[in-house]
Amino acid sequence: MQKYVDIGEIKYNTYKDFPDISSGIVTVVANNSQESQDSQENTIVSSGEIEVEIYQDKETMEAAQTSTSDSTPIEENLNESKSSNESIDHEIIIRQVLEVKFDKPQSETEKIKEKQKGRRTIDIFNSIISKLNIKDTYRYRNKNTRVYSWTNSDNSFATRIDRIYLSKHICNKIKETLYIPFARSDHKGYKLRILIGHIKWGTGFWKLNESLLQQKKYTELIRNFWKSWGKEKLKMNILDWWEKGEKSIKDITINYSKVMATKEKYKYKGLIQQLEEDENKNKNDISNERINKIKKEMAILDDNRKKGVIIRSREEYYNGDLENIEIFELAEEKRGIKKEIRELYDKNGILRENKEEIINIVRDFYKGLYSSQNIENERITDFLEGVKLNKLEEADWVHWNPIMTNEECFKNTKDFQNNKTPGIDGLGKAFYVEFWDIIGEDLTEVINNIYLTGEMTESMKTGIITLSYKNKGNFRDLKQWRPISLLCFDYKIITKTLTKKMAKVINQLIDVNQTGAGPNKKITENIYGIDSIIELMEINDWNGYLVSFDQEKAFDRVEHNYTIQVLKKMNFPPGIIRYDHLVKEFKRFGEVSGSKINESKTEILEIGRKKTIINQQIKDLIKENVKVLGIKFGENKMDKNWNPIVEAIAKTCKKWENRNIDIYSKVQIIITYMLSKAWFVARVILPTQEIKRRINRALYKFIWNGSDLIKRTTLNKKKKEGNSNA
Repeated sequence: MQKYVDIGEIKYNTYKDFPDISSGIVTVVANNSQESQDSQENTIVSSGEIEVEIYQDKETMEAAQTSTSDSTPIEENLNESKSSNESIDHEIIIRQVLEVKFDKPQSETEKIKEKQKGRRTIDIFNSIISKLNIKDTYRYRNKNTRVYSWTNSDNSFATRIDRIYLSKHICNKIKETLYIPFARSDHKGYKLRILIGHIKWGTGFWKLNESLLQQKKYTELIRNFWKSWGKEKLKMNILDWWEKGEKSIKDITINYSKVMATKEKYKYKGLIQQLEEDENKNKNDISNERINKIKKEMAILDDNRKKGVIIRSREEYYNGDLENIEIFELAEEKRGIKKEIRELYDKNGILRENKEEIINIVRDFYKGLYSSQNIENERITDFLEGVKLNKLEEADWVHWNPIMTNEECFKNTKDFQNNKTPGIDGLGKAFYVEFWDIIGEDLTEVINNIYLTGEMTESMKTGIITLSYKNKGNFRDLKQWRPISLLCFDYKIITKTLTKKMAKVINQLIDVNQTGAGPNKKITENIYGIDSIIELMEINDWNGYLVSFDQEKAFDRVEHNYTIQVLKKMNFPPGIIRYDHLVKEFKRFGEVSGSKINESKTEILEIGRKKTIINQQIKDLIKENVKVLGIKFGENKMDKNWNPIVEAIAKTCKKWENRNIDIYSKVQIIITYMLSKAWFVARVILPTQEIKRRINRALYKFIWNGSDLIKRTTLNKKKKEGNSNA
């Protein structure tokens, strides 16, 4: 009996204006190298008729699916009036009608031979897709989901045999993958939606390219400007002066960058021209020293471009990653696509795809979220009268001198993390650290003026909200996108300084059970406490509930007036306004503070001895596991906490494995980006030997790109003993 694989290639060009994006190859493979242990017969599967259908909209797709044609591919013409700036969302359906034959059982010898042929077939096919640099589109989107596109008549054998493969660089444009039943075949149809083109949203916000801070010409330009600009300070309001100075720095930087980019572009072209001229010279006239010098200059310019790509990709990287630039180019493009919102449900549940409608949905949602609920002062006062709060003594006010010093502000500036996205002014930590010697005194004066006048600059009062998908829930629901407010760095210096002042007295104000803030407080104390309570209840056969409340948009909903009154009751010094405390009486607290319980995310875990629950509302909220402070409590606690970590480590290994990295760098990558995922959980729940084995298997495979080359005991020796200190 013969088994074989047919590979069919179907070239498609869905839109004439996108020849580079929309043309490609779909590779369909039919293979049945696997055999069911229970099967009495062997199945031969060969590729038969293949249909590729390209649709522009859902209505066309539904109409085509009801078509009576069984053999003619249907291809709808695209609307040629569409602008190249608009997004085209294609639904590609592939159906592969396969011929299935059954033969009598073979001898054991024949079966072994056929299995060997099947193994060779798989190896050949894997080699083909590797050389073509193509990916299985369904597996690209669904890493761990198991589905089948064909099942035999007695359900003893199933396989996902119908696939679409696309070029790797196109895969990040995949929007949806779905296997759907097909009435005319025992194979399912495969639905693939690909995004072609981009919605043109706008130019975005400017951000300083911090590599400019390494250029002496640029830093001298900024220093000379600020020295000159200082003479204008007495001629206008200091806040206006500061704001206009920042705007001028932005304009100077943009103009400088344009000039330098143009120079680099023409310099690179000139170097190429010089190389070409040298190549055309007689052999005796060619100077290898000159050629090497030109190539070295070209390499420097090329490395500068690569560094920009790496920074914009926001991916983790190490010093040798310039040779792996293709990975970062794909990551940069994928990151941009992932942040695009192409469709959203409005408040009535209607899906909107128009650019203006999407903008209106986002604006209205956050306008409602951030608007004051106009809660009456009397209601807040009445509520706080019944709440017992710790208070500061006037002797503690010594920590709250509102006038800030230059040294204090600079120290707090250096405490910020590097490479954080700035606010609307585009200036981040690196800029302030570089130029603090010339702008520090001015900024300190501006900050103290803000305290005295109660007014901030317009840029300080402006935040940019960027949305990040939570990777759970329906991406068309705006509630599943996390808003991140990007604030100006000069504003964050103020809040950082106030936070540090608060830290000196915070332990006098908050309850001992509040372990999430303040010096010498550790979040693990609460986790240990919960774990001990559950263990105690199980030992004593008590019954009870662990309830995890979720406050909907907790920090976004807090009323400013409520915060001010809480601070007054705590006897904070006049003029200091800083939110730092949550109270726990949810219903009344919500009415006066603006807070709201998110019932859909509130969960209950039954602990100790189980009992019959009569209340249906409680029944609906009871879960097998409840996540508190990053740890899951409940059934199968070990697997529920450690399996995601093992999978995350394996995924990170996969992410780094294609880079050209030496073994010492790999060890540092493991420590920094992989094992760091496990430390927090390991402090509470020690992993089993099986979990350790799974983690080690992934890590050693990453180190060696396959089987171990030296003993693990040798590899794990300290570096001073001549090893990697892994």
